Amino acid sequence: MNEFLKELLSQSSGLFGTLTFVVLLALALYSLTAFSGYERLWRNTTFWSVYPSAVPPSWFGQMFYPDKVVPTFETAPTHETLKVMYGGRVSNVTEEYELSYRYGGVPNDIKLILKVSYETPPAVVVKVVRPDGEEVKLLQASARDLPSTISFNNYDEIKNNVYRWASRSDVPVTQLLFTDREGKVLKGNYKIIVNVIGLGRVNVTSKLILDGNVYGLMGTDVFGRDVFTFTMIGLPYGLLIGVLTSLIAALWGTVYGLVSAYVGGKVDKVMQRLLETWYSIPPLPLLILLAIIYKPSLIVIILLIAVFSWMGVAKVVRSMVLSIKNEGYVLAAKAAGAGPFWIMFKHVLPQVMPYTAAQVALGVPGAILTEVSLDFLGLGDPNVPTWGWMLHDAQVYGASVSGYWWWILPPGLMVALVALSFAMIGHAMDVILNPKLKEV
Repeated sequence: MNEFLKELLSQSSGLFGTLTFVVLLALALYSLTAFSGYERLWRNTTFWSVYPSAVPPSWFGQMFYPDKVVPTFETAPTHETLKVMYGGRVSNVTEEYELSYRYGGVPNDIKLILKVSYETPPAVVVKVVRPDGEEVKLLQASARDLPSTISFNNYDEIKNNVYRWASRSDVPVTQLLFTDREGKVLKGNYKIIVNVIGLGRVNVTSKLILDGNVYGLMGTDVFGRDVFTFTMIGLPYGLLIGVLTSLIAALWGTVYGLVSAYVGGKVDKVMQRLLETWYSIPPLPLLILLAIIYKPSLIVIILLIAVFSWMGVAKVVRSMVLSIKNEGYVLAAKAAGAGPFWIMFKHVLPQVMPYTAAQVALGVPGAILTEVSLDFLGLGDPNVPTWGWMLHDAQVYGASVSGYWWWILPPGLMVALVALSFAMIGHAMDVILNPKLKEV
């Protein structure tokens, strides 16, 4: 084994493929702990709605438009006061946010996360005090009628009040609040004041999220999902699907080819006709049909892909076994009275297993690409955050047309990188098993 690893690493393709695989495996293990639980939030659009929608990575903004970058951040109230009046019959809660705004651009949105518990529905008043001293009343409503997340750009009452104050309605609310009358960004100290007043006891919990025009390492998609998070979560799924599918297909193909060649005769002919018939069936259309018929799940997809991936291994193993079964040690085992199953799995199988191992590595890229294709067509398990589903959502919501390159490139490059690493490992193993390839 040590000699095999030395020979594998002595080749440039084997060294590159192995190092890349080790790095990918380490990242996959890291993602399982660092992003644990996020896979359950994959389709929870409510959770991600508080984050900025379809914004590029932070480094991209710093590189190409540093003067207009607005980061995304959330903040707690700077000051909180509670006044109990009229002998405890009225509660007046005020939460004040102070924003020192020094950015050259305008926020994509501001979202107030507000949770109010009460005995009688209190009144909620939200207003903004700008650096130029102007005070803008955003809303006044009953807490019972307010959503838990209030978007300044999308909540109708805020839009109406701000448009009335600014005497225009052709731009988003945040652009009006954060610019002067000439349209220039208004820098300085902003105050956002939330006042809740009602009968009886009132408890208020809130936080403010400023949606910038950049986010994180890889930006966000149209739902506000962090592309980096789900690119990392997709890595262990990609490795699992590729390796497990290829392993099942290679092992079944090896056993099939071994039995066919060693038994020979009519059994071999029947098994080869079945193999050729199965080989002639175009896999992708049938996979699409089966994925539609059966409820898509990760295990079902893995098994379906493996069912259509073993034939090439079986044909090569059969040709190898036809030669091996006439070797002296096999004939000696027969003469000693060993049974056919003992000979096949004790003497012949170990001779073809190195080839099987190489085929496992070489089969991973095809398995991953097939699974990505099924997910891209919307036929995989929609609850599993794979790279294929990321690309599917990007295509459905027009990422390429809208120029959201950060939504497309990360999953696409990860598919290519994983496929390349296994392809290079498989090629290096092929060279070891077939020395003639060294001359090519």
